[in-house]
Amino acid sequence: MKKISRILAIILALVMVLSGSVFAAWVSFQKNANNNGVIDGNPPIGRVKVTSLQLPSGGYVGVDVPPVVDSNGYAYVLESAQGSTRLVKVDLANKSIVNTGAWNGGIVVRDVSAFQLSTPVINEDYIYVATTDFAQQNVDEAFQTLVSGTSAWTLTNNNSNNAHPPVFNQADGFVKVTDSQTPMGLNFTLSQTFTGVSGDNLRIECTALGSELSSGTLKVYLNASTTPLINLDLSAQVGYAVNQSVSNSALVNGTNTLKIEIIASADSSATDPYVYLGTFRFFEENGAVARYDLSSGAKEVIVNGIPGQLNTPLTIKSNKLYFGSYYAGGGKYYQANIASGTTFPVTPVEFNSGKSHYWAGAYVSSSNAYFGGFDGMLYYPSVSSFSTVTGHSLTVSYGNITATDICSSICYKDYKIYFTSKNGYLWCYDITNDTPVFSWYADLGAPSTSTPVVSPNGTVYVGTYNGFTNGSVVAVTAPASKDNVVGTVHTVFSGKPVQSSVILKNYSNNTGTDYIYFTTNSSDGAGYCYCVNTSTFNSTLEWNTVGKPNSTYTLQGMAADGNCVVFGNDNSMFYIVVADPTA
Repeated sequence: MKKISRILAIILALVMVLSGSVFAAWVSFQKNANNNGVIDGNPPIGRVKVTSLQLPSGGYVGVDVPPVVDSNGYAYVLESAQGSTRLVKVDLANKSIVNTGAWNGGIVVRDVSAFQLSTPVINEDYIYVATTDFAQQNVDEAFQTLVSGTSAWTLTNNNSNNAHPPVFNQADGFVKVTDSQTPMGLNFTLSQTFTGVSGDNLRIECTALGSELSSGTLKVYLNASTTPLINLDLSAQVGYAVNQSVSNSALVNGTNTLKIEIIASADSSATDPYVYLGTFRFFEENGAVARYDLSSGAKEVIVNGIPGQLNTPLTIKSNKLYFGSYYAGGGKYYQANIASGTTFPVTPVEFNSGKSHYWAGAYVSSSNAYFGGFDGMLYYPSVSSFSTVTGHSLTVSYGNITATDICSSICYKDYKIYFTSKNGYLWCYDITNDTPVFSWYADLGAPSTSTPVVSPNGTVYVGTYNGFTNGSVVAVTAPASKDNVVGTVHTVFSGKPVQSSVILKNYSNNTGTDYIYFTTNSSDGAGYCYCVNTSTFNSTLEWNTVGKPNSTYTLQGMAADGNCVVFGNDNSMFYIVVADPTA
């Protein structure tokens, strides 16, 4: 198999070099609205040449979504850069970043540098981009004004007669809070006000540590609510590093008050009881979708002020835009009209699922939109009455097996939809009659957030992961008969975590051999191509980018265009891989 593969690789590579680049648009996540990443062009196999481009702003969290490619051979890369989020345009034919006009250095789509996890979509002459604003609301995140006495925080001692006032000093890179009296009896509140927007999602980052405490808590409250946003047990003598979404139910339009309540006590035997405060950041999160002219870069805001994070790929079907939101304790999916002549921004139609949607892009048919959510929920509202919730959802399960969070997009092929769940299952449902009906499932053996890709020969490929150190790509075959509902799983790559979605080229007219392309999300993350014999499920490495400049964590997968594949990573490196039979 390896010898045959190598001969075929050389022949095909020569054909690609002689024929030149023919661009075939890769306009959205997994190519198109079907989310089935089967490649139309001639992607590289065998010997390759890898071009590494450093994106203009460089660093921070880099690239976390796959690029999209227009019909003229330009790739568009969403980069979380230093101090901003940028959309960078790359000329694939010339293997260079476009640095002219509005595209010079990339277009700033957000003035914050943070994880952006929504894959853009190209439609006609525009690229649509969803981003989340992570707006920090508090100042003096390191509590330094408490040491200097300049009072950015309002300090209130809750002990009667001002007993046990807290004392603040610098120590070991923290602010050390002690009590001048023995035994310790701290009970105080730190507060700040900020201007909020009702409905915005909230996020808290907090670092704290207690030492020699008989009891101790750190609680955060918003306004008059008696339910804490976070509640840390400081007496556990373990350091806390919290970064989590929290309830937005107490947030109001206008002035809000944020309160940190610390209660700590120690008995008289304690030699040095204290509370260490590291950093505290409080964010409001809200999402927006804008579109940019592919040529001029001109911007129009399509939808604004969506509560929470926008982390799903964008889908466009019949002049409607679909995307989902994520926030603590809930979420929604949205349908926005983008037909010609529409006045933007628009008010989208809301499907109130009550569950968060994270990486869960939609497949949209002529009748329904299909998308997943947390807690194993599958939704299928009508495109014509999108807001109707009742009767348009089900819990994904079979027998005693129930899906957990669905964090893959929905892949469609031949009246069936495919998706994965984080507890390690691949699911297939039949939608011949619009309503999803269970067809079969497969046990992947490890968590998956990877959107399936279905080869023309019927083999399904998905990635799995186990932390940042281990994972696989598996090939799954459907049950051979209707009496069996369990697919067969074959491992075709192992040893590295794969959270990306695989893309695929079948050169053998629906039989025999698949070439799969994927990335790994590890410290030495890279791009890979494997040749899979779908008779034996033996696989052989065609190429990888291991050891190329600035290789690192690569959460997202690849896009394909003509004779090349492209992807980015956390170091803001962008890789263009083409066939090179002379290498």
